[in-house]
Amino acid sequence: MAPTTKLQAVNLLLATIGQAPVNTLSGGVSIDVIRAVNQLDTVSREVQSRRCTFNTEDCFTLNVNTSGQVVLPANCILVDILPTAPLAGSIVVRGNKLYDRKNHTYQFTQAVRAKATFLLEWDDLPEYARSYISIRAARQFSDNSEGSETAHRFTQQDENAALMTFQQMEGEMDDANFITNLTSGVGSLSQPLSRNNLI
Repeated sequence: MAPTTKLQAVNLLLATIGQAPVNTLSGGVSIDVIRAVNQLDTVSREVQSRRCTFNTEDCFTLNVNTSGQVVLPANCILVDILPTAPLAGSIVVRGNKLYDRKNHTYQFTQAVRAKATFLLEWDDLPEYARSYISIRAARQFSDNSEGSETAHRFTQQDENAALMTFQQMEGEMDDANFITNLTSGVGSLSQPLSRNNLI
């Protein structure tokens, strides 16, 4: 079975308020389609911001650019400097760059290693994430569209079931990563491997 496309997910949201499916998300779309896309994007950002196995790298190198600054990738939404990095306790994120509070500067002489989380595009998400995001977004979308004729309304139970599947898959991926890191010698006390629990 092919993964859920963003178009299919948007049509799922539209179905909850009795709207007919659409064939495209581009061009002159209706206000309901725009609202559905925005709702889907909002929930996707919310879920991914909680750090998942599929969008987080435990040891990501942030390089210094030609101006001597460390600029974060455009889709980087969370950064935790590893405790083994030089000046780890003094480095913070300001805007889209790293800032050295100890030396009061944006200038760096070497790359910084961090645990980094990225906001992925829909097509880069695993199916279990697409499913949970779609159902959560659909429930919220219908709840926020009171007065609309509902063809199918998702309940909190539907969302909880999707969440359980999401957590189970995340747990399996986390266990696999944990074992791989241990056997490869990556795991250490200075770089703990988190066990995500999305609530």
